[in-house]
Amino acid sequence: MKQALLTISALFIGFVAMMFSLIMAIPMAIAAYITGNRIKKQLDQEFARQRQAQGHSAQGNTIEGEYEEVSSK
Repeated sequence: MKQALLTISALFIGFVAMMFSLIMAIPMAIAAYITGNRIKKQLDQEFARQRQAQGHSAQGNTIEGEYEEVSSK
């Protein structure tokens, strides 16, 4: 009898834990989706603002400077 009560209580606690995790996971997934889109949009705007402030074109960047060949002899 004691073993049957323990089994039933373990199954009940497991069921409650699974339902609680589902109840918590769905709103968290929705919040993460909304927040992720907002952060991505802010990063894209900041990146465009920085590129415009630095005067870079979208065609590519060249680092200017002196070239010195380094070879192992």
